[in-house]
Amino acid sequence: MEHEIINGVEILTEPSQGYAQINDASEEELRSVWPKLLEKYTGYELFFCFRNVPVPSSLMEELGAKLLDDSLEMRLSVPDFEEFLKAVIADVGAGEAAKVSVVGVTPITEENFEAFATFHDKSNPDMYWTSRRILERIDLWQIFACFDETGGVSDYVMLMRPAAEIFCCYTKDATKAKALLAAAAQNAFVSGAEETLYMIDKDESLCINAATALGFRQCGFYQGYRVIVNYSK
Repeated sequence: MEHEIINGVEILTEPSQGYAQINDASEEELRSVWPKLLEKYTGYELFFCFRNVPVPSSLMEELGAKLLDDSLEMRLSVPDFEEFLKAVIADVGAGEAAKVSVVGVTPITEENFEAFATFHDKSNPDMYWTSRRILERIDLWQIFACFDETGGVSDYVMLMRPAAEIFCCYTKDATKAKALLAAAAQNAFVSGAEETLYMIDKDESLCINAATALGFRQCGFYQGYRVIVNYSK
């Protein structure tokens, strides 16, 4: 991403995508920079992201920004995940330990991406990372999915590889939630990460419980808002 500083506020941008992002700014900072944002980034999708800082909710409402994410921050370290694997070994034996947590989970590749794309776009129509954008930056992603009897995707998890961040786990099945999250965590750790981050909607008790069972610990919160910048003189 490109970045610049305006009135002391850092703005991250992807000009080719019409995307701009501001992280953890205060209400005072946002009010001071807003007129310049209107002039410079008209037509952009602007995302305000707040992680473990006060959220200026009244300003977001004033700007017409839509709340997209209201999440818990959960983290899983290698030692904590190893404790989960020890429990698996105790249940099924060492020979099956590596397989049991990811049974029924398939990596998304070029060959099966279309099935994922169809389900993802239908299930998450408001998400910035549409299937088209994911495909354009597929180097950033490792995706795992469960398929139904018709060959369509029924559940999936997305891991953003550079940050070892589990970005989205979409399922309504507790067993699949655990398997998908375990697959993502294993991939992150095999790739060299010492811990993985999972941002999960506060209302998603099924996935929160699955993550907790794997050893994830709640350690913060995150809120994300989106507004289309519209400037008119």
